[in-house]
Amino acid sequence: MKHLIRHLVATGALGLALCQAGPAPASTLAVSPVNIFLSAKKPSALLTIANNGDEDLSIEVGVFSWSEGRDGAMGLVPSDDIVVFPLLTAIPAHGERRVRIGLPTRAPIEVETTFRVFFEEQASSEATVEPGKIRLRARFGVPVFVQPARPRGAAVLESEGIRGGHLRFNVGNTGNAHVRLQSVLVKGLGAKGEPLFTRQLRGWYLLAGGLRDYDLALSRGECGAPTILIEARTETGLAAGRVASQPGACAP
Repeated sequence: MKHLIRHLVATGALGLALCQAGPAPASTLAVSPVNIFLSAKKPSALLTIANNGDEDLSIEVGVFSWSEGRDGAMGLVPSDDIVVFPLLTAIPAHGERRVRIGLPTRAPIEVETTFRVFFEEQASSEATVEPGKIRLRARFGVPVFVQPARPRGAAVLESEGIRGGHLRFNVGNTGNAHVRLQSVLVKGLGAKGEPLFTRQLRGWYLLAGGLRDYDLALSRGECGAPTILIEARTETGLAAGRVASQPGACAP
């Protein structure tokens, strides 16, 4: 099933009209599949871009190596370690085009490498925008995972405990391939194990060898829970840890 992309970038002359302007109808693009997996045994794949709008579109492709910081910030660096063809393509209204993504070599790797392939709608000299309107151009990225022969993700959790009313912990990936943090939950438990509160934190991709830091400010009531349970769930399992309340941990 094609995945509709809703990441839109406003372009054109905004100026003072921004406060009064309403957006012009945006083009609608769809891409399938939404993740690409390559390996020495499967060195290439096809991706389909569909234009569901009423105007012809020109799409430019950019390739970037992809990393994740400990704070969850995405790092992108232009790369030619994977090949995309074509890099510029025209898609007629209600039409579609196929793009091939592949490896320049079939040499096996030990640790998964990750990329983002971005597809960006280019401005058309023929496009017209009504006065007081904003033209929106679509831009979306597709993750590309170049996998080792035996990909394996392994999430581990370490906690620094509670200090100054903040719960600090990290989730790491000791495997050779990415995992997806489907949920990260912090639960306060009473003396008899009864639930007192639940906080859900943002999850995302955790790349091979990656580490994600969490710093959660607790309220007075939350910080006073006798036990705090941390659960990081991925598609491969659950990493969990417990933090016991300590005297003075909630003091600023």
